[in-house]
Amino acid sequence: MKSARQQLQQLEAMAQAELAQMEQMAASQPAARHSVEQASLEWDLGVDATDLALAPVGFPTATAAR
Repeated sequence: MKSARQQLQQLEAMAQAELAQMEQMAASQPAARHSVEQASLEWDLGVDATDLALAPVGFPTATAAR
């Protein structure tokens, strides 16, 4: 049986592989264009739309104002 540390290391490796795969998929897709309403909803939810590349230029982000 694997130790807790070994299990965590295995989970971390799996998570890193999944993140790398998602980054590759995101890079191969065209950038999404979202409306001001969607950016406003993200703002209300505390999502930093700039990090998601969704906010229009000049739209305040959650981290900038909070």
